[in-house]
Amino acid sequence: MSSREEIISHAIPISSSESSSASSFIYPRVIEWQNLTSDRKYKSGSNIEFTVELDFINEQQQQDGTTRSDDEFDQLASSFPEDEIVISVTLERLSGDEEYGGNNIIAEKRYSSYFQQVDVSELEIDGVTRSVASKEIPIMITIPDKIKDLLADDCNVAVCCQVVIGENKKFVNGFPMNINCGVKRKPMLGFDTLYCTSETSKDSSFAYPLDVTLYHERNIFYVTDTYNRRIAVFELGTRQFKFHISLSSYPRCLVVSEVDDSIIFTCDDNYVYKYSYDGSKLIWKSYPNLNWARGLVIDTTNEDIYICDFDNHRIVVLSKNGDFLRDFGSKGSGDTQFDGPKDIDFDLDGNLVVSDRENHRILVLSKLNGSLIRKIENGHGNQPGQFACQEGFCIDRTNGNIIVCDSMNDRIQIFNSKLQFITSFGEAGIEKSELTKPTGCALDEKRQELLVVEWNNQRLQVFRYPLLSKNVKLIKTKLLRSLHNGTLSDVQINTTEMD
Repeated sequence: MSSREEIISHAIPISSSESSSASSFIYPRVIEWQNLTSDRKYKSGSNIEFTVELDFINEQQQQDGTTRSDDEFDQLASSFPEDEIVISVTLERLSGDEEYGGNNIIAEKRYSSYFQQVDVSELEIDGVTRSVASKEIPIMITIPDKIKDLLADDCNVAVCCQVVIGENKKFVNGFPMNINCGVKRKPMLGFDTLYCTSETSKDSSFAYPLDVTLYHERNIFYVTDTYNRRIAVFELGTRQFKFHISLSSYPRCLVVSEVDDSIIFTCDDNYVYKYSYDGSKLIWKSYPNLNWARGLVIDTTNEDIYICDFDNHRIVVLSKNGDFLRDFGSKGSGDTQFDGPKDIDFDLDGNLVVSDRENHRILVLSKLNGSLIRKIENGHGNQPGQFACQEGFCIDRTNGNIIVCDSMNDRIQIFNSKLQFITSFGEAGIEKSELTKPTGCALDEKRQELLVVEWNNQRLQVFRYPLLSKNVKLIKTKLLRSLHNGTLSDVQINTTEMD
């Protein structure tokens, strides 16, 4: 909260029988959002959740010009009966220029509130200290099943939240807020979910996992469990928990060095760490002046380490001992520039592949000087081949396909080695086969399984990964000759070609 004028403009005045030069008022505001965002698609059964705080601010003055005492103000704040303060939450379908609260309401919920037994604190507004009584009200409204009957496909819905006191009412913090509601679709054939950690034990309970990495030689995989400050280790195939590596900082991205049976990872403290594979021994740590270090990869020809230096908009190269060797790149959208490089790997030809997050593109670069070889750059959006802040990716080592976590689109996109779009799967949600902000993925080619970690759903899902040919091409029209009733005729059909 800032100036008195700003607060008053969003506040609800409270009438009082006492004569005074100013009124007390209630200032409604949202203090906590729980994944309420216009970027996500909500379906029937989804819960819309947020927390509203009502601040009852003492603006009333006594006859002598002094404000009420805390006890007097507490008594006044507690005097409101439960049905005097009503929070009304509605979901309303947006159509044309109709006013809110019309015939488009598809769900409604009301909360009654009061200020009994609340602590009185102090607030300074424009240099004047005033008493404040605060009340927090958790809000939840569920998108009803009947929305399926209202929607042909997708539509915009407004979440409206009003505080009503007597005849006075105010939208909370500029509500209504528009969200996108959609019909629940079946998962794409072939990419069905084999496993989901939300159904398993506390060892598989994550706090914002960011990356997943396989170590085939030891038949394990690692998950950087960021806010639990640990790296969790599981067995490939069975997905059974084996052990975890506790850390003092938040781990981000990890790569395995099979040459010396070790792991190298970045943390939020901007150090790069190298440990034995089980975390029992620190081999070295390096501080190459990074700023929000993220994805990294090892060049198997010389053991150099390439690191995405996200906020410095460059790629940093370290030796196998962690010493700084060189860097390349600068902030921008040119062919040799980056805006927040997030992940990095080598393709089958030994070229660097970089996820350039804020530019919404994938770059293939020469590892020698960072010059551009080719790229996926179709703009920011949700159409096939477009990205919305994509994060991690992995490469299918059997054919060179690139599998990308298109994070803010809540989906996985797959491209062939020539960067042509093949397919995508996933949509926003919390159920199995749905995704919410996927950030990292790893492909187990042997088992044909794709492991995906989701930041917002705080879980790992394992998807069946169907065999996709190296030379799958874009869907196109093909002219064929067909025999019909004894005569040849030309028929055009849409095909997806594979070797």
